[in-house]
Amino acid sequence: MGNRVIRAISLILVSVLTLTACSVSPSAQPSQGSISKPQAIKAATVVDHQAVQKVDELTDYPEALRLAWQKGLRDCMAKKGFTPHGEYYMPYNATVRSTLPPGELTIEEARQYGYSNPEAQKLAAEERESTITEEEIRALRGYGEENQSNSCEYIVSTKIFGDIDLADTLFTADKHLLPYAEAAAMSDDLIRIYMDWAQCMNNKYQLPYKAPDEIFYEYRGSQIPADIPVADATCREQVNYEDRVMELLNSYMTSFLENNQALIERITQAKKNAEENAPKILDGTL
Repeated sequence: MGNRVIRAISLILVSVLTLTACSVSPSAQPSQGSISKPQAIKAATVVDHQAVQKVDELTDYPEALRLAWQKGLRDCMAKKGFTPHGEYYMPYNATVRSTLPPGELTIEEARQYGYSNPEAQKLAAEERESTITEEEIRALRGYGEENQSNSCEYIVSTKIFGDIDLADTLFTADKHLLPYAEAAAMSDDLIRIYMDWAQCMNNKYQLPYKAPDEIFYEYRGSQIPADIPVADATCREQVNYEDRVMELLNSYMTSFLENNQALIERITQAKKNAEENAPKILDGTL
């Protein structure tokens, strides 16, 4: 069993690394603050049971910021001679729960959709339908240029946050969660959750999986039988999987909040600047 649990944990770490790599900063410069090493991270002994919620709220984008980002980029691209189209997506910040895949799965969802998420599929289809030329990408993001300061993302980020480093700090905030997610993924607590889930899968359904991600590994590139997601979701419910994973994440996010005060202050300042400047962009005074 040991090797299979280790393989499952390795799959989680690959997923976490891929997820955080999707974040794109408008500046080529590194964000402020050093990222902790996984081996130095421990779960908090006194757990803040709202730590995950606090971290998600910290790294989330207020609606006014999203609207100002859209308007600022549309106006900037228009000034550069391009016809704005589609959505200009903000750099993606992962939620805490998404750093420890697989995501939540209820029995009802498993019965209706299997492992497919209709909303995620819709968003992916919309992104595929969006077309943008290489020339527009250069104007928007400045890719391939030594100096990105003339790109629209750089210009709008500076307007909203007043400082490009503050923009980078918010837009890459989830990268600082990565070592904590890795530490949670390697913890004995997660292995115990997997063992309880695996026992249910074996005893109730005669399925040999040692961790949920093993299912995706086995069926990569092919259709997963409809009964497997239902079995998975049923066993997760039976062993209280989701609540235990969230409690595990709360323990590591408590450590994150305790260990990253300087980063939290910079993110808070970035959002404060955005709160002040976003309305000015929306009403055309900035």
